[in-house]
Amino acid sequence: MADKKPKPESSAAVPEEQKPKKKLPIKTLLVILGVLLLEGGTITIVTAIRGGPSPAAATTAIENTQESQTKTMGEVVLAENFNIDNYLQGRSRIMVTLEVTAKVEKEKQELLAAQVLEHKTEIKDKIRSLVSSSDPEHLRDPSLQVIKREIKASMDKIVNEGLIMEVLIPSWQTYPQD
Repeated sequence: MADKKPKPESSAAVPEEQKPKKKLPIKTLLVILGVLLLEGGTITIVTAIRGGPSPAAATTAIENTQESQTKTMGEVVLAENFNIDNYLQGRSRIMVTLEVTAKVEKEKQELLAAQVLEHKTEIKDKIRSLVSSSDPEHLRDPSLQVIKREIKASMDKIVNEGLIMEVLIPSWQTYPQD
């Protein structure tokens, strides 16, 4: 009976002073902190050497106006005093009164005027369908870029492509109709 080993005492019976305390993983924290410092230092040095991001390569409005000023331009009226009703499902009804002109090179102004006269009904119908089916946010845009772009694309299909340089909307008024 002397060969029997004494049973270990349960953890509840061991006094708190003898229990091992959990230590903070100081080595792990120091390694993580060191890696973060090295990464931050590397990024700072690389940014300082390269000089930051380069500016975006794009044309400005000033550059575009310089090109258009070298050519003499003319305007041809596509639609004038044109009223369109814009109503999309579940949204308010908006009445739009507009005038649309096309900017064209002076030499091609008579050619475009003849084609506009020839396709007058088709042009009005296309403008009406574009504006009446446009999203109300596009109708409230002060520059009307989406509407102008859509009208220009449609006009390029009706008249010779490349003839119209730009679509202008000199008169644009919207009226809410409830």
